[in-house]
Amino acid sequence: MQVLDLSIEYLQEFHELFSSVIREDLYEYSIEQRESFVMNMYSMEVVERLIKLGTKKILIIIEDGEMVGFLFGDKPFGGVGFASWLGIRKDKRGQGYGRELLSRYEEYCKQNGAHLIEVYTFPKTIKFYEKAGYTEIGRREKGYFGIVNVIMDKVI
Repeated sequence: MQVLDLSIEYLQEFHELFSSVIREDLYEYSIEQRESFVMNMYSMEVVERLIKLGTKKILIIIEDGEMVGFLFGDKPFGGVGFASWLGIRKDKRGQGYGRELLSRYEEYCKQNGAHLIEVYTFPKTIKFYEKAGYTEIGRREKGYFGIVNVIMDKVI
């Protein structure tokens, strides 16, 4: 298993996995919103620009030569890191890949002066984050895009 920073070399494979996860698994969002994430907000061109600018921490995990997961995170600001997208290929879930990506992001944040990691997630994924040491600190019943946002954090 390798955890790497996303590079141009892996951009196509990353975008295919990202698109699959967004389109197939995030049914909390409308079809139009999911398509907007894939085709506009996180299009290949946008992600390529993010890689070149270095404005986000985008981690990928490779197993047996194939990409199985990713994590989008912000660079820490004011001592806080924010993980915005964590996705694992359906057939690879429950095998520790998500936890490994989250752990690596936490290490990166610590090395860059963070004392806290924050995530917004869905009710269906609360247990995953609790097992990783995160605590629910609040909810927005009609948060971003009108869906339930579960706000969790972890002191690191």
